[in-house]
Amino acid sequence: MTKPRTLLLVAPRHEFNNMWALKELGGLLGRRSVAFPLALPTLAALTPPGYDITLIDEEYSPVNPKRRYDVVGISSMITNTRRAYELADGFRKSGARVVMGGPYTTLRHEESLRHADTVVIGEAEELWPKLLADLEAGRPQPVYRCETPPSIARQPLPRWDLVDAKHTLAFNVQISRGCPNGCEFCCVSAMFGTRQRYRDVDNVVAEIAKLPSRQISFVDDNLTSDNGYAHRLVEALAPLGVSWNCLCGQDVADDPDLLDRMAAAGCHTILIGFESLRAENLAMARRKQRAVPRYREVVARINRAGIHVTGAFIVGFDADTPASFDDVFEFYRDTDLSYVMLNLLTAFPGTALHDALVRAGRTLDVPTECLIGAFPSFRYANLAPRDAFERLFETYERIYSYDLIWDKLTRLFASGAYARPRHPIGTWDRLVAMKNAFGRFVLTRDRKKRAVFLSIMKAVRQNELDPDKVFEYLFLIEAVNEYLKTYRRRRDEMLARIDSYA
Repeated sequence: MTKPRTLLLVAPRHEFNNMWALKELGGLLGRRSVAFPLALPTLAALTPPGYDITLIDEEYSPVNPKRRYDVVGISSMITNTRRAYELADGFRKSGARVVMGGPYTTLRHEESLRHADTVVIGEAEELWPKLLADLEAGRPQPVYRCETPPSIARQPLPRWDLVDAKHTLAFNVQISRGCPNGCEFCCVSAMFGTRQRYRDVDNVVAEIAKLPSRQISFVDDNLTSDNGYAHRLVEALAPLGVSWNCLCGQDVADDPDLLDRMAAAGCHTILIGFESLRAENLAMARRKQRAVPRYREVVARINRAGIHVTGAFIVGFDADTPASFDDVFEFYRDTDLSYVMLNLLTAFPGTALHDALVRAGRTLDVPTECLIGAFPSFRYANLAPRDAFERLFETYERIYSYDLIWDKLTRLFASGAYARPRHPIGTWDRLVAMKNAFGRFVLTRDRKKRAVFLSIMKAVRQNELDPDKVFEYLFLIEAVNEYLKTYRRRRDEMLARIDSYA
């Protein structure tokens, strides 16, 4: 028998993680990772027989430098490109055939070719099997380019059997690609096109039914933009007993029936990209949805269905000033928004924003590993680089302070909308959560934190609140605070980075 070729598929580690990678949440709930990169098991599913496949997410598992592989596939994002090149250079020296793909390689493939033998530009469904066939035949090409977005209606199911599921909290699922919005700061439409392509609902359900966990995250940029598809998907999810989160546009709030069905089918959180509280910023960003006065009603309608709202905001548009950070804080404080995802406007290579700023001479020479939404990446009109960075983290610390969280919890859970039990988590997960909650919220010197927890537990005992939803909320708040501790430890190092290029 022919010995199988060895194939390593690896996601490189990041020097700086965005807060919303939520690495800390996995640790709080007894898992190494919150979610494993979907690209790796997807590529494994596209790989023909005859390969011994290893998947590594370097955030949680180290690459063994002594092991030799025949083929190494590296999926790189903008923010881990430097590490991707280190890995590529090392594996080429060991004799492996190195293939690079992913968002950054798609946008800057000439640069990636200086480190890899082959690059894949765009989506891999049709390219990856062809590349491996060419390799077997001894005629591999340096560039494989996706000329036309492929149909994704019938996707092979990701090879989650190659991932140690017991260390992973939730599993990513993708139902569509492409985005019609075309926001100038986003590269999604540049990579996947402006027409949203969907998988067949039965194909999605088959994948979810085989997942090793009932906790999932839909990673689509807008799960409900096709209202008819959304209704069919939610109907199919209802009997599966899953608990899930997703991203949606503001128009999801216009369909209360859909929201109620989403909640009944296990949806616990929706992320809405509000982006800015100033209409002039949205106009400059070519954002199609600009109804700032509707934001409060959008949040209220989703809350009424018993679904948390994460509001995503960006500061750094030309109309923004230091007061824009206060505006986001006050919007959070005065509404039933459950969480805030806040970033500095970032000029990602390959976006219309980046091209416009290059023409205007406003870009900064920022290392790619710093493009995480926290470091300034160009000269803002009304914000100094250091001040923008420090105001960002000051705002996070104000928002997620336990002094404020008690009022937020009281308002959120007192409505009764969150009384519907979520789909049950496993017994072991519940025991770990209870143990860690006791250590974090009772055996603590933080009196406010302890008071919040004990008051909430009293409401749980009186059957006013679903305990799983309470733990879920508190642990995410605690995960953000753990990240902020890491930030405080690395603050001087991060500021020195800013000083070096700004």
